[in-house]
Amino acid sequence: MIESNESWLLPMPKKNLSRMVTDKITEALATGQLKPGEYLPSENQLSENLGVGKSSIREAIKMLEAVGVVEIVKGHGSRIRTSIDSDALNPLTYQLILQSNSSQDNLVEFRRIIENAVSCLAVNTITDEEILFLEKLHEQMKEKAKKKEDTLELDVQFHEYIYSATKNPFFSCIGNAIMKLFKPSMEVSNSIYQNIVLENHERILQAFKKRDQNAMHDAILHSINKWDTLTLHH
Repeated sequence: MIESNESWLLPMPKKNLSRMVTDKITEALATGQLKPGEYLPSENQLSENLGVGKSSIREAIKMLEAVGVVEIVKGHGSRIRTSIDSDALNPLTYQLILQSNSSQDNLVEFRRIIENAVSCLAVNTITDEEILFLEKLHEQMKEKAKKKEDTLELDVQFHEYIYSATKNPFFSCIGNAIMKLFKPSMEVSNSIYQNIVLENHERILQAFKKRDQNAMHDAILHSINKWDTLTLHH
């Protein structure tokens, strides 16, 4: 007998079965019928209730494990993760990268809107300690730049930290994917235009210190315009 909170455990049409199993589990997560930290029903139960073979169940679980949604706990079964591991395969990253090849104008518009929204929100949520950490990253970048050393990873960390400073898990979650999208062009910026990158970071830091959203808005627009002109059309 299927209980109301297990209504997702119903047979499915016989096509694309492994994908449809992942869709069922994803839907159950979205509706709250499955929750982070909970174990999935056994392979036998999933196979019986969903009306698909065990091979389709196993393939679906492997797909969910690959993207970091599920973890296999030896001797216990498959458990929904409470958070996505940073090393997990992120389909959003690839979707963004593929879309970015269609239009540079769309890419610039996307970054302008996202970074402006995130950074202006972070003006109100970032702590004094977090501003000090950004300053530390900025100083490390300046030291590396003086020595003609690579500053790319520090630049990425600087921007990822702003996403996390929003205290909004949705922004924090997509921050990593977005930085992977922008990393190739950021590599150009950090190899050719280090001084400009540092100037942009200085503007952002000053806006944070003043807790000034207008200053942050101006800093982000200035940064994006430089990025567009110097790296996308260099």
